[in-house]
Amino acid sequence: MEFSIQLDEELEGKYVESDPTRLTQVLSNLVNNAIKFTEKGQVQLEVLIEQLTAGQMTLRFTVTDTGIGIAADRQDSVFEPYVQASSSTSRHYGGTGIGLPIVKKVLALFGTAVTLESHIDIGTKVSFPIILDYHHREQLAGIAEEMDFCLKHLKVLVVEDNPINVLVLKKALERWKVFPVVAENGRIALETLAAQDFDLILMDLYMPEMDGYAASAAIRSLGNRKAATPIIALSAGLNPDVVKKIAAVGINDYLSKPFHPDHLYEKMKLLTLGTVLN
Repeated sequence: MEFSIQLDEELEGKYVESDPTRLTQVLSNLVNNAIKFTEKGQVQLEVLIEQLTAGQMTLRFTVTDTGIGIAADRQDSVFEPYVQASSSTSRHYGGTGIGLPIVKKVLALFGTAVTLESHIDIGTKVSFPIILDYHHREQLAGIAEEMDFCLKHLKVLVVEDNPINVLVLKKALERWKVFPVVAENGRIALETLAAQDFDLILMDLYMPEMDGYAASAAIRSLGNRKAATPIIALSAGLNPDVVKKIAAVGINDYLSKPFHPDHLYEKMKLLTLGTVLN
């Protein structure tokens, strides 16, 4: 299965104002659901400008897959709580789109709604428009220069297996002139760290093969200076027990997904300036 992202060329040089936490939650649920039910073929996230005026644009987000599809008589109900496309789908794939009711609720807060087109054994297209304010890059030059100052040219290792989370992280980091190296699991992260040095590691906690806990513990046990590389854990559902476990494996700090990029910026700045949070 191939995952790809297509962005409107007209987005170049423009900064949009939105609620990144909620928008990330929507896109993550839609993309994850598409990937889950697409064993072969591709999943694509497309972001296009539908309408552009002075200071405001209408963006359309579309997630298209070549997966199993949804029967016509089920399409109106898949965004409702506790509704499954079919019992056989649930048995085979381990559940059916539990995040879709959340998508409906969050988009309602944005004043918009999702549309769905689907055909059995052909695939599904899910789409929604959203109106956002925007600024041109030159209008924010002073702010961007200030934000870039502390993090510019940092070497950051992103350990994350979810493609939409990788996209969000890369876009935020590149805005600060940080161009990360991505590892899909803890095992690959250790191999990457052995080959080169990093100033900071952003570590997802739940990944296949080797999770973030095991990878962080392994890094801390290295017999060289790389063992002290600062680590920020990124995970949903950070309850007190998880926080204790994070501390036990030597992780310096943590953020709960989804998070605002500014919060990540501040934590990265503190750690890379030598202040380790307890």
